[in-house]
Amino acid sequence: MHVYHAGVANYGMSYPELMQMLERKEVYTLESFWYQDRLVKAFKTYPTFKIFLDSGAYSWDHQMTMQGKVVTEADEEKYLDNYIKFIKEWNHRLYAYANLDFVGNPEKTMRMQERMEAAGLKPVAVFHYHKKQEDAMIQEAHFEYLKQIVQKYDYIALGGGVSAGLFSYNYMTKFGVAAWNIIKNCGREVKVHGFGLTSVPVMSRFNWYSVDSTNWIKSAAFGIVYLPILDPSGNPQYGEIPKRICVSEIGLKKDTVATHYRNQFPDKETQDMIHNYFESIGIDMKKMETESLERARANFRFFDDFLRYRDEHFKEEEKNRRSCKRLF
Repeated sequence: MHVYHAGVANYGMSYPELMQMLERKEVYTLESFWYQDRLVKAFKTYPTFKIFLDSGAYSWDHQMTMQGKVVTEADEEKYLDNYIKFIKEWNHRLYAYANLDFVGNPEKTMRMQERMEAAGLKPVAVFHYHKKQEDAMIQEAHFEYLKQIVQKYDYIALGGGVSAGLFSYNYMTKFGVAAWNIIKNCGREVKVHGFGLTSVPVMSRFNWYSVDSTNWIKSAAFGIVYLPILDPSGNPQYGEIPKRICVSEIGLKKDTVATHYRNQFPDKETQDMIHNYFESIGIDMKKMETESLERARANFRFFDDFLRYRDEHFKEEEKNRRSCKRLF
């Protein structure tokens, strides 16, 4: 599975070291067309910087709503034309690009897919969870569109997880299960991207090809890093839900004081174990107290190690599934 650490052009351009990590392909990023001016600046500043491009439709629609404006068909056409123009100009800098999607409106989303294809593009088809889908009749009608796209496209995206709540009952046990049942039973191999889905339980439960989230840098900015559960010997257990702990000096003075690791784990033995873990993955504990970039690096490393564990888990599961088929 690939993790696209989203938001670099929006949050991380002030960190040249971070941009150089992206150029070296040590990490990957997803960016929004909504921030196209910043993207162009990043492309021009860093010649080999590449991204997965999201349409930015949600941010655009939200901004229009906040301004009290009603989005017209003419507005949508203009936005789509600009999006298509941007993709054609910068296609050589894109790993992939998503369809212009509208949450809760699969009909319009499908029309945009067809419009982009008519322009000679091959966008990643998008299907969204929406609260309206909790109505059984609406859910059934919406899922018909998912059944269509899994038959037609090799790479699709599932969205709506952020607005639904990453740990929500409906996402984990209703939408997620129903969507993945359709995908697994479609009779063909389909790669699936999860928008805004670096929740460890969600990543662990479903066999994503790729996911993205801004958690890595937003958490780091607030002094937060991911800490895997450590066994009594200090070995990380990536099969368990990690803790998010505050490590910054500022965190001792503000509202994150309760989550600061020194307060969560007051005994010296546990603190030493935490220090040893971060030291073992090449992270400077003192730097993390004062530098957001070092915390971001720690989050990168956590996801890298978690992904290795997770991919091995799915490989073993697939191997066992095939063995069972041969037996029967």
